[in-house]
Amino acid sequence: MRALHDKYGPVVRISRTVLSVADKDMLKQVLVTDDLRKGTVYDNTAFGKPNMFNLTDRAAHRHTRRVISPAFSIRYLAGLEPLLESVIDDMVEKVEGDISAAEASGNPEAVIDLWHLTQAVALDAMGECAFGETFGMIKNGSHPLPKRLTEGVRRGSIFFTNGFLGKLVKMSGIKMADPYIVNFMKDVIHKRMTAEAPRKDILQILIDAAKSEKSSEQLSENSVMGETMLFLFAGAETTSNSAAFALIALLQEREKFEKLREEVDTLEYNDDNKNFSYESLKNAAYLNAVINETLRLRPVTAAGLERIAEQDFVLGQSYHIPKGTTILANMYVAHMNPEYFDEPELFKPERWLEGYEPAPAVDAFYPFSAGSRNCIGKNFALQEMRLVIATLIKKFDFDTIPESMKDAEDIRHFITLTIWKDSFKAKVSRRKDL
Repeated sequence: MRALHDKYGPVVRISRTVLSVADKDMLKQVLVTDDLRKGTVYDNTAFGKPNMFNLTDRAAHRHTRRVISPAFSIRYLAGLEPLLESVIDDMVEKVEGDISAAEASGNPEAVIDLWHLTQAVALDAMGECAFGETFGMIKNGSHPLPKRLTEGVRRGSIFFTNGFLGKLVKMSGIKMADPYIVNFMKDVIHKRMTAEAPRKDILQILIDAAKSEKSSEQLSENSVMGETMLFLFAGAETTSNSAAFALIALLQEREKFEKLREEVDTLEYNDDNKNFSYESLKNAAYLNAVINETLRLRPVTAAGLERIAEQDFVLGQSYHIPKGTTILANMYVAHMNPEYFDEPELFKPERWLEGYEPAPAVDAFYPFSAGSRNCIGKNFALQEMRLVIATLIKKFDFDTIPESMKDAEDIRHFITLTIWKDSFKAKVSRRKDL
C-alpha cells in the first residue's frame, strides 16, 4: 500500500491495520460518499447504554436518529428558546452578583472561573431543555455532576482510546459508567415517565418514543437511558468547552474581542426580555466566524473519527484498502493544513468572512463530523455558544490573569479537548461604556 508520511500527507500508516486520513476529498469519501461504518473503538464508551454516539449498527442508528431527530429540528429548537434564554438570564445575574460582591469589598473586578461558568450554563441548559428542570448549577455553584462528568470523561478516554484495554474491561463485567450519574439520570427519567402532564422539551420526545405502540417510533428504555446520558456528557464537555475556548482566544487577541463587540452592539434584542434574538445571532457574521475559527483550532473531534472498511475499496482513486482496515478520519490535521487554511496556527476569524482571500477550504472543515453520523445536536450547540459569547461580550469587560492564561496553554485530549487544570479565571467587571 502506498502511503505518504509528511506532516500533512493524505494517508499515513499508523499500523498494519490502521490508517490516518487527512486529505479533504478522502475525508468526504470516508464520512459521506462511502459512509463507512463506525469502528470498534465506539464499543468501549463508558455511557453503558446504546446511543447515537456508540451505535455501530447502521440500522439501529438509523432508527434511533429518525425517532429523535424531531427534537433537534430548527422549528422544535425555536420553541425551546425561552428555556435557553432563562439560563442566560441566570448567567448574567450570577456574574453581576459576583461583581457586586467584589465592589462591596472595594474591588471593581470579580475573579470568575469562565471555564466553570460555561460548564454551568451548559448543564443548566441541558436541564431546562432536555430534562425538564434546571440543575441549579449557575445559581448554586455546587453539584456533584460537573466533577463526576469531568472524571468520567477522563477515565472513559482510557478505555475509548485503548481498544484492547476496553475489551478486557467489558469482558470482566466491570461497569465503566459512573453509578452516581446512572442513578441520577434514572431518577430524572422515572420522574418524567410518571409525570401527569407532558412538557415540551427534548426528553419528552424520548419519553413519547418509549411509550409508543408503533415499532417504527419506539425506543427501548435502554436507548432512552443511553441518549439522556449522551445529552448530559455532550452538553457538559463539548459545547461548554468550545464556548470557553472561544473566550480564551478573544482575550488573547484583544483586537478580535473589540471587533466582535462592535458587531454584538448592533444586534437586535427580543423586545420582551432583552435577550438576543435567534435570527440576529444566526446571521451575525463575525460571531459565527469566531465560533468557526474556535472549532477549527480546538475541534471536539481532535482525536479523529474511527471508521472501518467493511469490504475492499479504493480510497482517493489511489489506495487499495483491504476489508477490516481501520481508518482514522483526522480532522485536526486537515484543519491545520496550510493548503486548506491560510496561516492555520493563527486565530483568524476573518478567514470565515465573505471576500477573505485565500478563502478557507470549507470542505476540509468537519467540527461536527459529516454524513449520516454527523452531530444531531449541532444547531442547539451553536445557538447556545452564540448566546453565551454574545451576552458576555455585550455586558461585561474582561481583564486577563497571567497565571490562568499560562495554564490555558496546557491543553489535553481525553474524549474531547480540555484544559488540564479544568479552570480558566479572568477578572470581570461591569462594562464601562454600555
